[in-house]
Amino acid sequence: GGRVRLTVLNIFVPSSEFNIIRSIISRLDKKVISLIPEPLILPKLIEESDTFSESTCIIDIGYGHTTITILYNNEILWIENFPYGTEVLMELIAMENPKYSLLQIENIICTPKEFSAWKNHECLVEFLSYIQDALFGYLQAEHIDIRFTHFFFHGNIFQNNVVFTELSERIEWTFGYSIEKRYLYEAVHPVLAHDQCMVYGLSLMARELLLVKKDPLVRILRYVLYQYE
Repeated sequence: GGRVRLTVLNIFVPSSEFNIIRSIISRLDKKVISLIPEPLILPKLIEESDTFSESTCIIDIGYGHTTITILYNNEILWIENFPYGTEVLMELIAMENPKYSLLQIENIICTPKEFSAWKNHECLVEFLSYIQDALFGYLQAEHIDIRFTHFFFHGNIFQNNVVFTELSERIEWTFGYSIEKRYLYEAVHPVLAHDQCMVYGLSLMARELLLVKKDPLVRILRYVLYQYE
């Protein structure tokens, strides 16, 4: 046909609950094509960038979770997920300002102008300290000794450049050496927007899957593996 329509349903869910989600999707007369963990999508975005051979850390702050991915020479070495995200910052602001609605809090977080006019930045400092402690606590617990060259930030919260600057300074001060820090979407494609990262990453993975499915040797290998399982 001349038109192709692709609908991406993004669900953050433990693998143990995937069968429940798949059952719900089947009842909606939809079909699950593939299960792709989100931490695998973001590294895919920088494979073709100039940082593929560097030591890289990706910090993805979502609403309820923060994912830290560490790569070296274009290989994912470690992925860790922490159960707090922007929701924690919203709760901190709500405790300091009980009269604020959720919409007002969202505007404060995501709008640089409103955030600058808002004088109480202690909530942001406290929230970012959680992210900072999670990163360095994880590195120490896993005995990870890497000199990072790049940090990439992803998440709607980073639309506020104050958040980007504050976290960048805290990380560089703690490590004690200069690190290049960038928005993830800026390193991928010159015209890519922040909210297009996930779809673009999925398209790159889909392109590879199509090539793999056409390879007869890979199809034979897949059959052998399925038989073994």
